[in-house]
Amino acid sequence: MDIKFFCLYINFVNYIIYFDVASLIITSIILAVLIFYKHFPTHNSKVFLLLTVFALIGIIFNLLSVYTNQYYALKAPNFTNIVNIIHILSVNMIPLFYYYFLLSMTHTYSETSNVIKYTLGGTVYYILISTIISPLTHWTMYNDETGAYHHGPGMTVLYIIAGFYIIIGLFHCFKFKKKIKAATITCVVFYSIALVVAIIFQYFNPHFLVIGFAISVSLLVCFLALKNPLSYVHKSTDTYNKAAFTEFLNASVNSRKPVSLIFFQLDNFNSLKIQIGTTRAYKLITNYLKHINASCENKYLFHIADNTYGFFCESGDVSNGKTQILSEISKNPFYVNFSENVSKTLAYRINLSIYKIENLKIFNVLKDEHKFLLTDEIIDILKFAVAHIKPEPESVVTLDYSLFNKFYEKKAIIHTVQDAIQNESFEVFLQPIYSTVKKRFIGAESLIRLKGNDGKYIPPVEFIPESERNGDILQIGDIALKKTCEFILETNLLEFGIETVNINLSVMQLFQTNIVEHLLDIISSYRLPKDVFRFEITESLATEDEINFGHMLNSLTKKGVLFALDDYGTGFSNTARLMSYPFFEIKFDKSLIDLACKDEQNMICLKHLVSMANEKGMVTLAEGIEDEISALSLKEIGCNLIQGFYYAKPMNVNDFKDFIKRNNNRTFA
Repeated sequence: MDIKFFCLYINFVNYIIYFDVASLIITSIILAVLIFYKHFPTHNSKVFLLLTVFALIGIIFNLLSVYTNQYYALKAPNFTNIVNIIHILSVNMIPLFYYYFLLSMTHTYSETSNVIKYTLGGTVYYILISTIISPLTHWTMYNDETGAYHHGPGMTVLYIIAGFYIIIGLFHCFKFKKKIKAATITCVVFYSIALVVAIIFQYFNPHFLVIGFAISVSLLVCFLALKNPLSYVHKSTDTYNKAAFTEFLNASVNSRKPVSLIFFQLDNFNSLKIQIGTTRAYKLITNYLKHINASCENKYLFHIADNTYGFFCESGDVSNGKTQILSEISKNPFYVNFSENVSKTLAYRINLSIYKIENLKIFNVLKDEHKFLLTDEIIDILKFAVAHIKPEPESVVTLDYSLFNKFYEKKAIIHTVQDAIQNESFEVFLQPIYSTVKKRFIGAESLIRLKGNDGKYIPPVEFIPESERNGDILQIGDIALKKTCEFILETNLLEFGIETVNINLSVMQLFQTNIVEHLLDIISSYRLPKDVFRFEITESLATEDEINFGHMLNSLTKKGVLFALDDYGTGFSNTARLMSYPFFEIKFDKSLIDLACKDEQNMICLKHLVSMANEKGMVTLAEGIEDEISALSLKEIGCNLIQGFYYAKPMNVNDFKDFIKRNNNRTFA
């Protein structure tokens, strides 16, 4: 018997049940997948499973009630009443479970008002009592003397209740939209609209059984977008991904029992990828993580971010024992065989940085202190810990309030940066550059400065690296160039003998499309000559992607932009780099200068570097000079320009202008 014939066979009297048959199939498939595939035993997942079960029961008994009311209302009235009661209860409990599902998804049950909680409980009792006694009172539904099925006035009340919980659920999600993803909001809106439309349609057309179909389709959308078990796997390492971690994190933070989080960073994973290849490195780490999971007797291991993994466990002795096991594992090499040949088993040492949060309820305290705490914000705290705290070998760092306070200080700085970008309230300071040839100040370096809410300047090292990571550096770079141009015009620097101004260029700026045109447009808008500016690029930037970097640098130089190689002498300095790239100027880093000034042999090396650069036609500049002896030594080996506190610190507009006026004709060492 095919589906079409089956539907025709049971299309009793005036009831159209094609939609319910389809919804029965859809909901059954969803329930089967939820049961037989791995899913996470969080409160949210359990509520979704319960919602699906009630939907399936409602659909089944909706079909049964159609059949029994047609054929057994007079023959077996008690059986018919039981079927009708179960049908009404299961269908009308769905909006309540749906609302409770939204509360669990946003983890805001504790924040829900008592009025709503009491209303929710009262509604359950009302539906139970009014439905069970309906065969006697005829309030919700009943069968008359002829066996015909009728809705009582209470059915209208149930429709209103269903609509009420769907609508307040929708408002609840929008109220706490920062706590959930955009896909979740989309699913909630779809579910709400579909169900409200179905309820209204069926209310005026009771013989069309469409509510079950609307519920099943909405459940399917929610399942595919939010609850699909396959979407929780981090395939590269066969662990659970960030989405799974987020579910467990939310459940653990709100758990009645104290729960610990132990997480660790694979410090040398990137170097392993270079050493043995990406494919083998992932195979190695996958086996290593399985070893950790088995040794610590964990059910779940999560990929949190980048090379960071973690798991949850009971606080106290259990968490202490597992961190000890993890420390022991990190002490020993890990053996792996990449082939079937047993004799080719290789040993690798994997370096771990291990961290622990003893009780995740600490985040509830932070939520109270900072009014709002998102799951992503907690993950950001974990990333912050990994980036800023490095444990001693084979030791464990337990995170406490001091780290959280540092995180919020950093977050406050980020907000200050973004406000400064919006208001263009950054300041530019200039530090003068002295010419050993002309014996006067002929240049300056432009340095970005930012004031905090307390009126004190925030060190650039505290906001520039983060701005480079999140992309704010693009706007900061534009503001820095504009402010520098304004500085030059306000102080009439070019009339006081200042010939060039150096300004830093970030890697993100350098690789932007049409960067040259963009920079030159800014400069020309202030009617300043472009050859006044020297754009500084750090040596570390030059080593990140040498092929693309060289191509970019050559094309920019041809368009009239002059570059300076900054921080030369840090990291792995490469003489060939000076020969390959068209740098106009080279800046020797303070660390290199300090070494040369303390040791005669090192000074000889520096002298040859300076001589080579000079002979190549490059301008040589030593930065970070703090005393007269160093200045004299650099002058003797032929360094063209000198910059440092020995001459002056970075200064604002007024101070710099006064300094240049006073020292324009002064001769320094």
